[in-house]
Amino acid sequence: MEIIIEKDVKIEDILSDGMIVKDNMVIIENVSSMPVTVEKKANKILVRLNKFSTENDFEIAKKIVANIDKYSVVNIDYEKDLKKELENIQDKDTVIQYINRPVYLSKELIKELLKNPNLLSEFSKLVYQVQYIDIYEANVRQFYDDNKEIIYMYYVNRDTDTLIKYVPVESNYKNSYINIVDKIDNKYETINIFKYSEFLNLLKKEDFSFIDSNHVVIKSKFNLKG
Repeated sequence: MEIIIEKDVKIEDILSDGMIVKDNMVIIENVSSMPVTVEKKANKILVRLNKFSTENDFEIAKKIVANIDKYSVVNIDYEKDLKKELENIQDKDTVIQYINRPVYLSKELIKELLKNPNLLSEFSKLVYQVQYIDIYEANVRQFYDDNKEIIYMYYVNRDTDTLIKYVPVESNYKNSYINIVDKIDNKYETINIFKYSEFLNLLKKEDFSFIDSNHVVIKSKFNLKG
């Protein structure tokens, strides 16, 4: 979505409280998922909403337009535009980069979203949750074994909910493990170590949930089958 308004104003003068601009990109902390691009060209202001933006991002763009010219009205059906964008990618798994972390959309998830009568709202909720979920996120660590093979390891804490990726690394990385620990600090007490695929299969259904097609929340105090 792109809107061009003929008006000679400074970008700083068209921002509302809470809006932050850097390199022509406008966001509101804890609200934005995708920045809104604002550019000044001669006596014109260009406002651009990026593909796969959320409802919050659309509202920010509309507010910027209103700040430029209070008589300007954004008569755009953004939900219709979003639907077209999702339809264009529905036959492939897609990763979309947002402000805080990427969102993973499988073909199946995209098709489920497209069936929803409240597409914009549901899509926005999904993206916002991935961006702003308040949770410990396990970072992958890299090691080498005696054969110089690369080992990638996640530390999962049983005392708090943990966010991990279902597919932690690219498929050509052969060795991935999970190290279960009792707390997050510089001294780990190891409870057990599993191959990544084995760990996921051992988790009970009620102890984990997907927030997109790749981010998984492992609940604290989880129990393993058997």
